[in-house]
Amino acid sequence: MENLEEIEELFQNGNVLFKNQNYDDAIKIYREIKIKHEKELTDYSKMSVELALTKSLMKKYAENYSKFEKKDKNFILNEINKSLEIIRENDSENIESKYLEVEFNILIKNFDKSIEILNSYKNKDELTNDMILLYIITYYETNDLTKCQSYFELLDEKIIPEINIEKIRAILEEKSELTQGVINLKINEKQHELGIGVDEKVAILLVAADNGINISNEINSSEDKEFLKNNRELLIEQKSLLLVKQGNAGEILDDYWAVDMLQNDKFLEYNWAFTKALIEGYSVGQGASIAFSHEAVGMVKWLLSKNFFNSKYHELLIKTISNMERLQKVKEHKILLSTAKKWKNTFSDKTPSLDSGENKMHEHTDDKKLMEWINENNLSLKQIIYNFTSLEVGYFWKGGVGVACKYGKKQNQFTDLITDEIDKMDQQALEGASKAAEMDAAMNEAQYDQNIKNDIDEYERKLIAEKDMKEFGSIDIDYSEEE
Repeated sequence: MENLEEIEELFQNGNVLFKNQNYDDAIKIYREIKIKHEKELTDYSKMSVELALTKSLMKKYAENYSKFEKKDKNFILNEINKSLEIIRENDSENIESKYLEVEFNILIKNFDKSIEILNSYKNKDELTNDMILLYIITYYETNDLTKCQSYFELLDEKIIPEINIEKIRAILEEKSELTQGVINLKINEKQHELGIGVDEKVAILLVAADNGINISNEINSSEDKEFLKNNRELLIEQKSLLLVKQGNAGEILDDYWAVDMLQNDKFLEYNWAFTKALIEGYSVGQGASIAFSHEAVGMVKWLLSKNFFNSKYHELLIKTISNMERLQKVKEHKILLSTAKKWKNTFSDKTPSLDSGENKMHEHTDDKKLMEWINENNLSLKQIIYNFTSLEVGYFWKGGVGVACKYGKKQNQFTDLITDEIDKMDQQALEGASKAAEMDAAMNEAQYDQNIKNDIDEYERKLIAEKDMKEFGSIDIDYSEEE
C-alpha cells in the first residue's frame, strides 16, 4: 500500500511537470516508475505510464527538433517507437493510443499515414474533438487550407456554438425565474446604461451575468469545456498560423490574440503570427486599416533574441521597416532596409558573425545604425499591449485586455495593470471634459453679463436721444458705439 501511494504521488508529479511543459523532468519520473516499480504496476497503470512517457518524448522531440543533432534525433525517435510498440501489443484498440499514432506520424511528416489512421476511425464513431484537431494539424502541414478551414469550422460549431437571443432568453428565464417582461426591461436598462452601439445580444449576456448565469457554461457540454481548456493554446496558435497562410493575419487582432501567450518562449510560432498581424494591421472600415509598426519592432526584437538565425524573424524586420518607411518616412530607411536584408541573407546560412569577410562585402549597410534604430523604436511588452488595447475602435477599447480571444482568456500579469492604466486615462478624459464644461459655463455667464450691459447701454442711449429730440428738435445725431 505504501508503494502504491508512492507510485501515485510520483505519477501526479510527472503529470504536473508535463502540464508545465517541463518534459525532461517528466520523462525522468515516468521512467523511474516504469523501471523501479514495474512488478507493482497493474496492466492499466503500465499503459498509463507508457502513454504519458510517449507523449513526453514526442513533445520533447517536437520542441527541440531544430537543436538536435542527427544522432540525438534518431535516439529519441527510437525511444518513441519502442514505447509505441509496447502500447500496440497491449492496448491497440485504445483510442488514446490511436491519437498518439497519428501524432507520431505527423511528427515524422508521414501525413498520408496520419490521414489513413484518422479515416479508419472516422466511419466507426462520431468524430471526436481530438480527431478533428488532428485533421486540422495534418491538413495545415500539407497546405490543404480548404480542408483545414472546414475542419476548424466544424470544431468551432461544437466547442463554441453560436448563441441566438431566443436561446439566451430561454436559459435566463429558466435559471433566474425572471419573466420575459422583466428581461426586456433589464435589457433596455442595460442598453441605456451603456449607451449607443450596445446591441441586444450583448445587453442580454450582461443581464445574464448580473444574475450569476454564464451562458457559455449552459451551452457547452462538459467534454467540450474540458477539451477547450486543455487545448486552448494549441487552437489559438494553429488558427493564427492558418490565418497567416491564408493571407488574413490581421484577423488575429480581432479574435485570436492572447496576452498570456505573447513573448512566451513556449509559443514562438504564435508570437511570429501575432507580429505578422501587427504589421498587416486590421481593417477599420472602408478600406482603412491600422498597422502597429512600433509594436511590431518590439516583438521582432524579442523574437530575434530567441533565435537570431531564424530567417522568418528577419523577414518580419524587413516588412516592419518597409511599413514604417511608407507611413512615417523613416530616416535613412534605405540603409536600414539594406542592412536588414543583409542580416537575413547572412544569418540564414548561420554565419557566426557580422564581422565575417562575406559580410564586409555588403555595401550601403550599417549594422550599428540598424541596432540603434531597433532599440530606439523598441517598446516593452507592457507598452505594446497598452497601445494595442487602448484604441477607441472595435473590440480593443477597455475590454480588449485579453478578452478578444475566441478560445477563452487566461489571467496574466498585464490585465490589471493595463486596465488600471486605461482607467486613469478615462479619469483624465472625464476631468478634462469637466474642466471644459466649467470653462464653457464661465464663458457663457460672462457673455450673458456682457449682453445685459449692452442692453442697458442701448436703453440709456435711446433715452438720451429722446431727450435731445425734445430740446433741440429734429437733428441728425449719430449715437453709434464708435462715436
